[in-house]
Amino acid sequence: MLISVDKRLVLFSMPKCGSSAFLAALGPHFGATFAGPARMKHTPFHKYNKFLKPYLATFTDQPFETVCLFRQPLDWHQSWWRYRQRPRALRKGTSTASMTFAEFIEHNLADSDRAARVGNQSRFVTAPDGGIGMDRIFRYENIGECHAYICERLGVSVPLAQVNVSPVRAVATPPPPELIARHRAVYERDFEIYENVAV
Repeated sequence: MLISVDKRLVLFSMPKCGSSAFLAALGPHFGATFAGPARMKHTPFHKYNKFLKPYLATFTDQPFETVCLFRQPLDWHQSWWRYRQRPRALRKGTSTASMTFAEFIEHNLADSDRAARVGNQSRFVTAPDGGIGMDRIFRYENIGECHAYICERLGVSVPLAQVNVSPVRAVATPPPPELIARHRAVYERDFEIYENVAV
């Protein structure tokens, strides 16, 4: 999470959405950075709303704009599947190295393996009243537009480099249509946000 009191701007760090790249490139241009641990770095909107928003209100009576990236849900899970093939995940007992992507999705939907427990994006952006908390949500594939917007808001021009990239592993066999349909049904709200709210 990156916070600028001067610009009244909060950039949330959605997991698996380039947050490390934004932190590396733009962190020095924000007044406050939450770089770690992971639970702090990836603070969701409802925790921001409860703990940080009241604190930031003591610095200015002007509202803060909240921004984040949002990934196509199946692609987001594929990124997690690839990310957890790192040796560190094996040491933590969350490795997906021996799973196919379809098996990862099955475990995720059944909540039957901690390696496939990754939360969901819709909960990350949801306000306490159940609505969307974020003011502006960019689709992950439009990361360049998000970067340009943040740079414009900050009044800087800084390139965005790739950081913390997941291991490359192709999906040898795509998940069957029936599994994709079940995944979409479970993550219906995520797809709704991605398709109808994110730009």
